[in-house]
Amino acid sequence: MQRAEVPADLDGFDRVYRHHVDSVVVGDLDEVLTDMADGSVPQVFSGVRIPRAAVDSSDIRSVRLEGDRAIGECVYTTDGTAIGLRSGWSHDGVTWRADQLENFQP
Repeated sequence: MQRAEVPADLDGFDRVYRHHVDSVVVGDLDEVLTDMADGSVPQVFSGVRIPRAAVDSSDIRSVRLEGDRAIGECVYTTDGTAIGLRSGWSHDGVTWRADQLENFQP
């Protein structure tokens, strides 16, 4: 899917990240994978705990820029369990793409 150009700034990342979280919550795997940087799947998921069932809720904890990279932190609740996910994103000249993923203690 071709996306409209998104600025490489905090507002642009915030929009992309919130859309990504919403896609995780509704279980739209195709949309989630569209946000991934080329070549990052499947290794980005290696050793990372991710929601594997319907997501009951999400709580975005942080959306920030660190140099030319962006970081998003969200806690997903699924089946009564909280999963903290921190994702690293880079801008590919058109939009933000996720290329790193790790868990954090919620």
